[in-house]
Amino acid sequence: MKIKMKKDVLIHPFIFAIFPILHLYSLNYYSYPPDVIVKPLVIIILLTWILLLLFNGISKDYYKSGAVLSAFYLWFFSYDSIRSYLEITGLVFFRHRYLLVLYFISIVGIIILICKIRIDFRKLTKFLNIVSIFLSLLVIFNFVLLYSQNKTDLVQEHATTVNNQHILQKNKFPDIYYIILDAYTSARSLNEILGFDNAQFINSLQEKRFFIATSSHSNYAWTPLCIASTLNMEYLPMEMEKSDSSIFSLKKGIMLSKAINENKIVTFLKSIGYDYIDLSIWNGKYREMEFSEGLIRKTVLSIPYVLHYFYVLFTRKHTLDNINALEVLQETKKPTFIYAHIMIPHPPFAFDKDGKRTTFFVKVREGYLDQILYVNKRIMKIIDGILMKSKTKPIIIIQGDHGIGGMTDDYEKSVKLRMNILNAYYLPGDGEKKLYDSISPVNSFRVILNEYFKTDYKLLPDRSYYSAKENGKLYDINYFE
Repeated sequence: MKIKMKKDVLIHPFIFAIFPILHLYSLNYYSYPPDVIVKPLVIIILLTWILLLLFNGISKDYYKSGAVLSAFYLWFFSYDSIRSYLEITGLVFFRHRYLLVLYFISIVGIIILICKIRIDFRKLTKFLNIVSIFLSLLVIFNFVLLYSQNKTDLVQEHATTVNNQHILQKNKFPDIYYIILDAYTSARSLNEILGFDNAQFINSLQEKRFFIATSSHSNYAWTPLCIASTLNMEYLPMEMEKSDSSIFSLKKGIMLSKAINENKIVTFLKSIGYDYIDLSIWNGKYREMEFSEGLIRKTVLSIPYVLHYFYVLFTRKHTLDNINALEVLQETKKPTFIYAHIMIPHPPFAFDKDGKRTTFFVKVREGYLDQILYVNKRIMKIIDGILMKSKTKPIIIIQGDHGIGGMTDDYEKSVKLRMNILNAYYLPGDGEKKLYDSISPVNSFRVILNEYFKTDYKLLPDRSYYSAKENGKLYDINYFE
């Protein structure tokens, strides 16, 4: 069947422009809500229209301008793929400094060739339109197929009914602060592996009657997996490898973004009268930035310092906004659940130990430890403020979602740094008695709901599943501090 199309229709530059966005989202739809692609799509469509008008003004040939623009987009978004291929093959050109020279020479050559070659660009336009539409439909079809056939929800467990007496006294429910310090590893790992003594901070927490789970570890190695598990008080649905009972894969189609945004903890607390304050990285702007960063990493803009510079600026602003918001929060008439997810001490290293902006040339170890020193000061100030203003003693959890990677070439030490975490609890009354040194995040809210809201959740085994990549194989590991 022939596709009928008007000869003067020029759509392939627009489709080649939005194709990388659709493709990236189709590969990561389980981690992001659909609205993260709206802004990139609007920007790239407007940019394409402007460039098309500009090129047409120069060349005086509408169809030739479209061909140049499509070639530019294919060149622009293929940088990371080409570099990755060269790196795998071991060719020296995979280094940015060499590849960039060849890369820019290539686009200049392609544009000159398109401008000089004598072909019917109107006929070429029809062909490129068909190719671009086919590629986009292929991505969309594959996405719809995966989404509809492999959609998997987290295991559902009905919360037990809260005691009626507690419902009547909900004005006495404590505020709950769940503060994630992203990539904050344990004090023992800091000391034994990085040679950093974090005793002053730990002792300060203990003086304020925090319980420190000294042997705590993360349940997963990546933030979306960690938070989806913790806020739903469940391990993620996994499938065991037939060849090895200690290796697992996540079941296909798990919607991590949905599991986080519609989690059990917030749903339960709202049902008994809690307000919810979201100071996390899941509330829109940060997710858009993260997706856009992933998109930029596919392009020539991923060269050293360019992407990093803008990433540092945004992360710094988001981090300061959340820390400052925590400091000024006032107690409300209704009990409130506050979830603050602060991207520190996680890279990029946007702060020195005094909170000033860092330079590009920060060693990983020094940058990480400086950010720990800075966030320690800010967190202690926040805790003092919370305890001072709270009429009813609050519940406070200060937790690393996971630890830090890339600090050592020793595999076992690297895994320990990644999986061991800071895990501190301020639980009024007798809540501390229900805690234990090796408690992991999957059990944090099971203990809290049982103690303060009279539910009867059973505690789960504290397990850790390490993976080198967010969507990689999960290894059930058990060597910890």
